[in-house]
Amino acid sequence: MSQLIPITTAIRTFEDHEGTVTVALVFPDKRQMVTGSKDRKLRLWDLGTGVVLKKMEGHRNKVLALAVSRDDGQMIASGDEGGELTAWHGETDETLTQPIKGHSNYIYSVDFSPDGTVLATGSGDYTTKFWFTKTWQMQPNNQDKERDGGHEVTDALSVEAKLEGVVVADEDLG
Repeated sequence: MSQLIPITTAIRTFEDHEGTVTVALVFPDKRQMVTGSKDRKLRLWDLGTGVVLKKMEGHRNKVLALAVSRDDGQMIASGDEGGELTAWHGETDETLTQPIKGHSNYIYSVDFSPDGTVLATGSGDYTTKFWFTKTWQMQPNNQDKERDGGHEVTDALSVEAKLEGVVVADEDLG
């Protein structure tokens, strides 16, 4: 029987942000990683060498959430503390959108559908929204849950797209 040996030192350190790194996500091909930071910037890294491949700027607030399209890694979505969503091209680092004011509070989580046609965003404004990635328009039948009006309060902390559709995991506010 083999014995697990704990590793207590980092294999590699990635340094380039000017603020605390708030989110990191490895691409589906496991060769690259994207990070977001309190410095309002994203970095695209080569995991093998630790080199910064691209520096992406455009957020006005701290970056709190990241997603990479599963099909080919061609799209990156990022959400920030001000409730803005930005989409980026995964290879060119060009923005696919200007910052979209999608929520009235921070965006905690973002995730693409398996085919990359829909992006889900979860926010501290108690809403989850779905966006068509071809037009970056919100889906018309979006069901936001509100604090007032007798609706259940939803603070979406994690949004995860599954093959069957989009699953929203919420914090129970009791």
